[in-house]
Amino acid sequence: MDTLNINIHIVDTMCLSHLQFADDTLLIGEKSWLNVRSMRVVLLIFEQVSGLKVNFHKSLITGVTVSTSWLSDAASILNCRVGTLPFVFGAA
Repeated sequence: MDTLNINIHIVDTMCLSHLQFADDTLLIGEKSWLNVRSMRVVLLIFEQVSGLKVNFHKSLITGVTVSTSWLSDAASILNCRVGTLPFVFGAA
């Protein structure tokens, strides 16, 4: 089993909330690089402690009044795709 070593330094306040439906999770947060990095870390830690895998290739990041270039950069960090609104939840 691979080990995951993560150092977390809190520089600013992170605000993130979520909705869960069966085996799907919707994470909601403000546009910030801290939130993007924090989501990535939380999802990787979840994989390690639960033994489950996050389907990053099926995951989407979308934004309201967020530039496409910012979303593309965030999608690269999260290893997911850029989605559009409206979207069909659970159809990815």
